Amino acid sequence: MELNFKIGNDALFKGKKIVGVMSGKGGVGKSTVSALFAMYLQRIKGIPTGMVDVDFTGSSQGKIFHVEPPIEVADGNKLVPKDSESGVKVMTLSLLLDDPEKPVIWRAPIMNKALTQFFEDTLWDDVQWLVVDLPPGTSDIPLSLMQKIPVTGFFLVTSPQDLVKTIVAKTMNMAKMLNKKVLGVVENYGYYKCPNGDIVYPFGKGKTEEVCSQWNIPFMGRLPIDSKFSEYADRGILYKVLDEMPEITEVFENMYNAVEKEG
Repeated sequence: MELNFKIGNDALFKGKKIVGVMSGKGGVGKSTVSALFAMYLQRIKGIPTGMVDVDFTGSSQGKIFHVEPPIEVADGNKLVPKDSESGVKVMTLSLLLDDPEKPVIWRAPIMNKALTQFFEDTLWDDVQWLVVDLPPGTSDIPLSLMQKIPVTGFFLVTSPQDLVKTIVAKTMNMAKMLNKKVLGVVENYGYYKCPNGDIVYPFGKGKTEEVCSQWNIPFMGRLPIDSKFSEYADRGILYKVLDEMPEITEVFENMYNAVEKEG
């Protein structure tokens, strides 16, 4: 599928940092990491932040941020992103659908239109950073999005398994083809903290760091296996994890610093 979408008015995003979050495959918690990074920027760093969910076939940010239709229109035909309880402004497909539970089976022209709405036709004036939740994989859709969204850089979310080497390699090769920069890798589901405080690494430790070293990509850190992530996301209060699990904020501070280094 070839997307012809292109942001035509660069002035709309002048001075803004646009950060893509991607994964080599689904099921690694990419959307949760994307949301937590946006929440960290907004709540801990005090940076006005927007979340753009372009993972159309697996859109989940509406639920994570607990935002619902209808969406407002201003300035004639501009969409107004939803304010979430976390403070992050959100644009996600569920805000535009009559039934968010119906499968999204779109051809390229419809996807082009949706992308234009999410970027050019949405009022992002009040935000300084945009976090973009990208579709998983290295197929045509994420490839085209990487080409056409003017990003500062990308983060890759992965899990600690033997496949991590192949996944990182595919992503890095795609980024090189497109002359885009992968700013760092986040390992999700990396460890479990026992009630007595002991740390256990059920899938082993060190694979992700080893691959990052091979590709000369910064390792941002690892996030734990914890039921709070899914429980709080289901309740629309994921941002509270940042207060209740302060040890995880180092990962997001590393991500913030990696973006800032790009200027």
